[in-house]
Amino acid sequence: MTSQQHPKILVIDDDPVVCHLLEKRLHAAHGYEVTTALDGRSGLARIKEDRPDLIVLDILIPDMSGGEIARALKNDPETRDIPIVFISVILDQKGKKRIDIDGDLHRAVSKPIYQPELLSAIRKTLNEFNHGQGDPE
Repeated sequence: MTSQQHPKILVIDDDPVVCHLLEKRLHAAHGYEVTTALDGRSGLARIKEDRPDLIVLDILIPDMSGGEIARALKNDPETRDIPIVFISVILDQKGKKRIDIDGDLHRAVSKPIYQPELLSAIRKTLNEFNHGQGDPE
């Protein structure tokens, strides 16, 4: 990603309303290029096709869990470095903000999504990835 391009984000969520809202809001907020997928298998195909800079991933998806998708990405040398921000209804509002998938910690945002919280998680994750520095929060 060059400094003149807007980051590409892929949203994988089985709720078409969530996908549509995030696509519109993320683009409007920061000009992110947003694509969506409604299930894990099409999400994995889209990742190969589009090469997103970040994935917003629901934990509970009928055909594959978010954890299974994260593991598949980690096991593929072409996708292992794509950062993920998880979203889910199973996170409580004041609960943990990170999810551990096989030793990798990923930011997590609870549903219903509070847009400033999601935008902050996306910005921090992209910044960490682009600058190679961890955030101790």
